[in-house]
Formats: sequence, C-alpha cells, structure tokens
Amino acid sequence: MPSEMVVSRFERVRELGCELITLQYVQNAVMGTEAMLQDADQWLGEHSTVGILPSYRLLNSDIPLSHANGTSESDAKQLSSAGAHISSTPITELQMALGTPVCFRPN
Repeated sequence: MPSEMVVSRFERVRELGCELITLQYVQNAVMGTEAMLQDADQWLGEHSTVGILPSYRLLNSDIPLSHANGTSESDAKQLSSAGAHISSTPITELQMALGTPVCFRPN
C-alpha cells in the first residue's frame, strides 16, 4: 500500500479520537528460511516493517507493536531509540508458531 494511503488512514483514526493504535509485527520463518532469519538484517534491509515506519512517522511510543517475534538486532535498536513499545503474548505466539517470544530475549 502506498505510504500516503497508510499515513492518511492513521491520521483519520487519530482525528476520530483514537488514542491507541496497535500494529501487528512478526518476522518469522513464513517470511523466509531459518538461515535468512539468522541474518535478518542482511536480507530484510529496507523491507523491514520497523525500517519503514519512521518514514511514515509511525514509529513512536503511542503505537505499540504486538508480538515482534524475530526482530532483527537493528530493528530492536531502532525500536528502543524511538521509545516504541512491544506487547508480547508468549503462549499465543508459541501456539501460532511465530517463533521465540520477544519477551524472552535479552535485548
């Protein structure tokens, strides 16, 4: 979807008074092979959701990301720098085979 369409939808929702918007965010084996996941920074590059959100002005503390399984090191740093929040539901994420829950990661 073009960035203008994405941004306009978020702006409209905010105009309507919505104070909390949650984005679903997962990088897992469905998006590539396990080998790719080991080096996600290399193969995702500019296609990382977290990498794209700042250009849309959507990576900040008022839009939490749900799940965030398989987050690359660079995405984790960017999330932290932006003050973004993650909501993790480990039991659900394991049942859905989304990968290791982010809440168990040291970073």
